[in-house]
Amino acid sequence: RSCPKQTGRFCNAMEYWDICDATGKPTGCIWPKGEPFPLGMYHLAAEIWVVNKNGEILIQRRAAGCEILPGVWGLTTGRIAAGESTRQGAVRELWEELGIAAQPEELVPLLRARRTELIWDVYLLRRDTPLSALRLQEEEVAEARWVTPDIFRQMAATGELYRYPELEDVLGRVKELCR
Repeated sequence: RSCPKQTGRFCNAMEYWDICDATGKPTGCIWPKGEPFPLGMYHLAAEIWVVNKNGEILIQRRAAGCEILPGVWGLTTGRIAAGESTRQGAVRELWEELGIAAQPEELVPLLRARRTELIWDVYLLRRDTPLSALRLQEEEVAEARWVTPDIFRQMAATGELYRYPELEDVLGRVKELCR
């Protein structure tokens, strides 16, 4: 399939993603959301660990109608639209899914992980937001709650929460950064 030459986040009401190389560098091409990616090409995604002053992690249960992992607990995550940086996309996802307003510079980079055709930038956001202040996007998020790292691990071990491959690395880094 040839490289579409449209620019911007949306073209003809369709969402597009930047095509990147294996290092996450954009190639200058964009690809329609939902279409299989060409072999050896990638696109960016963000994973945001929101942690409060007590060291608890904000998790959300995906809505039953979600295409990917319906009803499963997880973190705020999302694929990055064409023209966005992963920080910009992370800020957008936090706002859309939870109603949390953040600035890109508030996100602390934790690591970059490559999985299948996705390159994930993992960020930490330190935020003390009461659950009552969240505005959940009902198409994406059924509920949210704060959990301790031990409960996070237990939920991941039982499959109630998505088992992030980088879980232990990130929990270690979060503990160091949130002292």
